[in-house]
Amino acid sequence: MSGKSGPLIITQFGPAASVALSVVAAHALGLTDTWWAAISAFVVMQESLRASFYRGFLRIAGSAVGAAIAFVAGPALGSYPLIFVPFMGLVTWVGLIGAVVYSHGYAWVLAVVTFVMVMCEAVGPNNDFGHFAQERVTNVVVGTAACIVVAAVIEIVLGLRHDLSRNPRPTPPQQTATHIDPREAMIHALPGGLAIALLAGPASLWQLDAVTQGMVTTIAVLVVPLDHRSGLPRVLVIDRMYQRIAGCLVAGALAFLLFPLIENQPILCQAALITGVLAGTVAQTRFPTRRYAAMQFVIAFIMVFVQDQGWTVDEEQAFGRLAGVLVGIATLYLLYAAVQRFVPKPN
Repeated sequence: MSGKSGPLIITQFGPAASVALSVVAAHALGLTDTWWAAISAFVVMQESLRASFYRGFLRIAGSAVGAAIAFVAGPALGSYPLIFVPFMGLVTWVGLIGAVVYSHGYAWVLAVVTFVMVMCEAVGPNNDFGHFAQERVTNVVVGTAACIVVAAVIEIVLGLRHDLSRNPRPTPPQQTATHIDPREAMIHALPGGLAIALLAGPASLWQLDAVTQGMVTTIAVLVVPLDHRSGLPRVLVIDRMYQRIAGCLVAGALAFLLFPLIENQPILCQAALITGVLAGTVAQTRFPTRRYAAMQFVIAFIMVFVQDQGWTVDEEQAFGRLAGVLVGIATLYLLYAAVQRFVPKPN
């Protein structure tokens, strides 16, 4: 089999197989926060083994750098909120600029996301902060490895190779952005830095999973091309906000309906997880204008369905993660509108 069947199977069935394998592997290794391994397995999968490997490399490299920066800065700044809060905003602002301007933008995004998540852990009561940072990167490695294994089986073992020379897959805009005004990038990233600084205050006082998820949301939504190839950046950001909310709400509603039926039953949990991921990946192909919403559906479904360890479902934790997405979008929306209104735009 070859031609169109290869990429079709890789993009529609590969992510579900990768997620299932990553969760099993993370459980077998006794990891916590296995949802991060599952999300990594999902988002790394591309239309070819080569592209998946490259994206996985960027995810691991970015996560390692972000965790390393937080590991050094977290213990030193965690006890000083007046320094911790602006530092969080500044690093996020710089990282977002790098994500939309420089090559390998995906690595910049993961560096910022991991930095934020590990820094939030540094100000909490966790006495094993280093272990948390290590497990965060380990989950990324496990998820990426699961994706590469599945992609290799599909492309090499089954012979479903995607001919990139005849049907090339566009490179993500943030990895090839050119002719971008640095000042425009600085203004575009400013609401993200301000939102992280604003949310870092509650994060330094209370260990709320919702706050951390809100931070991750503000970062992800702002990563859009600034060269106007896909439209005005402002329109793209607002559209991402709406699609992220829609995808998360649908995933949350479905997951909460399934919780009472499958809790603590590994086989049923795996079946539901695979079905949800498969439904989202098929929707990405069938409804290209709502591709981002379908992707957010899968990520949110994994986020609330795959818990820290084992198959025990904590509904309060799942609700907190979904609430964090809404908090992050609401915070970013207000700050983004304010920056767009009061900060002069580049000529």
